[in-house]
Amino acid sequence: MFTMTSASIVLVEDHAILREGLRALGPNLRVLVLTAHCMDEYIGAALNAGADGYVLKDASRAELLQAIRSVIAGQKYFSKPVEA
Repeated sequence: MFTMTSASIVLVEDHAILREGLRALGPNLRVLVLTAHCMDEYIGAALNAGADGYVLKDASRAELLQAIRSVIAGQKYFSKPVEA
């Protein structure tokens, strides 16, 4: 059962200055990538940068909520096409 907890959510665009700023926030930060790109190059770069999840922009609202809940709980989450 999911219990409600306080969480901060940051939406990030693909600019380097934002990525650098987020890195400075420390180890308690969870990162969920929401993107249109389903290419190994992008997925690998996100994971190497410390992403906890990777969700495609065509995901349903339910999938996005599941991804957010999973990442907040300390789990990894990847959209189905990304898992393949």
